[in-house]
Amino acid sequence: MKKLTVFLLIFTGFTFSARAAAVPVSMDFYRSGVKVVFEADAAPDMVFHIPSAFSFDSVKPLTASGITLDYFQKRKIINNNTVPDTLKELDKKIKEKEREIDVLSAQIAAGKKNLEMMMNLSKGEVMSKDPVTYIKSLMGLYSESSVNINLFSRNLALAEADLAKLNEMYRNNLPADHDQLTEITMGVRGAGKVKVEAYSYDAGWTPSYRMNLNGKTGEIKSTFAALAHQKTGITYSGEISFFTQNLPSGYISVPKASPLVVDFRESPAAPAMKRMSQANIAEVMEPYSASEIYAEPVVYESLTNFSVKGRGRVSGDGAYVTIDLGNYTYRAELKATLFRDYSQEGYLVAKLSKIAEPMLPGYADLSVDGQSSGNTNIKNYGRGDDVEIPFGLTPLIRVNKTTNVTKSGGSFITGAIQDGYILEAVNGSQIEAEIELIDRIPFAANDKITVDQISINPPPEINKENVLTWKMKLKPGETKKFTVNYRIKYPSNKQINYR
Repeated sequence: MKKLTVFLLIFTGFTFSARAAAVPVSMDFYRSGVKVVFEADAAPDMVFHIPSAFSFDSVKPLTASGITLDYFQKRKIINNNTVPDTLKELDKKIKEKEREIDVLSAQIAAGKKNLEMMMNLSKGEVMSKDPVTYIKSLMGLYSESSVNINLFSRNLALAEADLAKLNEMYRNNLPADHDQLTEITMGVRGAGKVKVEAYSYDAGWTPSYRMNLNGKTGEIKSTFAALAHQKTGITYSGEISFFTQNLPSGYISVPKASPLVVDFRESPAAPAMKRMSQANIAEVMEPYSASEIYAEPVVYESLTNFSVKGRGRVSGDGAYVTIDLGNYTYRAELKATLFRDYSQEGYLVAKLSKIAEPMLPGYADLSVDGQSSGNTNIKNYGRGDDVEIPFGLTPLIRVNKTTNVTKSGGSFITGAIQDGYILEAVNGSQIEAEIELIDRIPFAANDKITVDQISINPPPEINKENVLTWKMKLKPGETKKFTVNYRIKYPSNKQINYR
């Protein structure tokens, strides 16, 4: 029986014959991998190849209506076409640069040969002509050749540096095991479409957000997107599913509990925030419209997974691409968090209550009234959770700090330091503001050090680490003062420091 051979052609799929072709028809991204399904017209005996960037063990046929599969075999073979189509343009540039280097090398060699010939002229050859004119001519030619050699040498060095960069780019973008192919042989009965799926671990995606806060209304328009990449050698365009889990497990078992060990860790760095200027604060800007078309993402949920569908193009060379999946609109309550130890200006925070849809952990670009204000990381939130998102620093809501009393003293046995200051919360905006004022007094890390609260007014919420919190609402132009006085006692033969 005559076999029909199918070759996988990057970008266009893999061709069965002049009458039919097979192409990637779906691409599903997982957090650390990608699944691709290929489809072709059924034939009695067929052979086709897929890149070895796909895991050999993951390659398998899928059931299809009207199709009977008599056998399915797979093996690894050598790939004679070692340049993936996704890198052919880059390979063309490399070859052009190699030809340029060959030309420059030949010009340098020819110039050096001319110099050598001029240096080796015999006295008889010079005297047989007009010596003065001939020597002047030789000196001119020698000087011109030397200049040309230096120019060609500089251009050669630049071309070689360019070639090194191009080769490095080529190596970095090569799919895994690019010099091999997985050959699949199938015996098929029936008419219809044959489908084969394969997984690659050289791929993945991360959720990302672009969030704009309307400072007048508290409305947040958020674009939910996927930052995806895959290096299979296959560029795909069309509908794409993004799953929140990793690639499906080959083996599943219920885990057994092991000891939960707690240890020290370093605190993560605070997200960088940009200061909002007077010109882009909430109350002086018009409402921002992100897009005329504002559709929510198409979300699918099951007991074991959560997925979102989108459309886009993902090249097979590992390049990262952002694919918008949809948009959400949130109604937020705004508050300003004041913490004088970090900034005199308030942190503008949007509070979302009992969100209707889950939020996946990811990176968020933030803006207020259309002006960039910073970025942050979104944590994992479930349906019904309350969420707080910091949107930047606002100069109109601030906290001032003035010293009230600072003195040291004590006795021969006990040292003492007394400190006191006044915090003043100021709402300089044109709207009533919910404000959270945070402060702290020293917390003793040694039982020989005591910290006494002399007077703190009005009384704050205070936790066991002596972090103080006041919550209030201030009208436009309103200020409110808070006094803090405390005393530290310690052995007089010791010195203390703050950390």
